Amino acid sequence: MFKPKELDQNKIPVTDFRVETSTIGTKDRMKLRGLYLSAGIPCKPNEESAGSTNFLSKLIELANGAGGEPPLPER
Repeated sequence: MFKPKELDQNKIPVTDFRVETSTIGTKDRMKLRGLYLSAGIPCKPNEESAGSTNFLSKLIELANGAGGEPPLPER
């Protein structure tokens, strides 16, 4: 392991950076749309990534509303 000051830019060889991507298959995208729909979030085909933001917001909203007075758990 090197400390930042120990690295010499002249001694580092040329580096090739590549983008990593993942492709979600059609069956999995259909399952995601079904999951979103079960949470009341409409999602059109090929818009699954936009639906994920709404889905996570819905989950946070539900989690925040889950606690309360006894016998419910503390918030």
